[in-house]
Amino acid sequence: MDFDDSIPLPVGTMLPQNTVLANPILQVHGEHIEVHDETDSGWPTIVTFETSCHPAGLAVDYLGAWHSGDTGMEEVDLILSYEDGEWTWRAIVAYSTKRGAVDRGRYETDEYDGHEFVPWHTDNLFESMEELLDDNVTPIAYTEGKPTYAAQAMQEADNIHTLNRMFGIGELQTLTRRREQLFKRVVPREVRWKDKENPLQNLAKKVLDDSPQPADEPYEVGDRVKIQFDSNSSDSHYHGMVGTVADVMQDELGGETEREVDAFSYKVELEDEEVESWFRHQNLVPAE
Repeated sequence: MDFDDSIPLPVGTMLPQNTVLANPILQVHGEHIEVHDETDSGWPTIVTFETSCHPAGLAVDYLGAWHSGDTGMEEVDLILSYEDGEWTWRAIVAYSTKRGAVDRGRYETDEYDGHEFVPWHTDNLFESMEELLDDNVTPIAYTEGKPTYAAQAMQEADNIHTLNRMFGIGELQTLTRRREQLFKRVVPREVRWKDKENPLQNLAKKVLDDSPQPADEPYEVGDRVKIQFDSNSSDSHYHGMVGTVADVMQDELGGETEREVDAFSYKVELEDEEVESWFRHQNLVPAE
């Protein structure tokens, strides 16, 4: 597929009526546009390009009402932008209905302050949505008088975990794989690896210390786990504490180390202490 300075996307270009997601909310413009993967019917799934002289990219999961199961989503677009050593994620989630966009989102996650509806026929629609983003409010674009039409929610963050929690997209395995591939193509390797611990080295040290080993599979909410840290870790005061997994996040680390469990982090509830930290898989072992 060849493009001059933009590419059409189901969520991003003007499509004929009676076509899924006909309303335009995203259109990619840039230089050096390259489609790295696409569906059998030709819709791009992983795209990279340059905008304002810095790399960016897009990962798309076309769920579709016909096979989206209980997700209530028809499409998810993840946009990644990298500049000056930092990256920013933006998620656009097309929920099947306006009600679904409200019920399935967690719009007060972290520092974000709820959501606000923006009708498609609003003057300066996109400027209004950007103003809401600047105020940490999640805009939801919808069609007035058509509550069963798809509604699109949008938000941005410098941490993909935040968007995963907000929109419930962390469990979409196809999207996760495409997102990891996009991350590797947009963010330089030396940046991705900077200041990261080597989980294989940590694992070898644990074996030599004859300490309990993390589970071979990711933990689930409700699992009882024991926290373990080296004495020189900033979180060493949690060492030996036992708690219950309360939330699960997934990121790109597993793709880089080629060990699936390395991608998972967990919020753990302790009986006598409130914990704000998230713990990597390697720092939790099954509690006896």
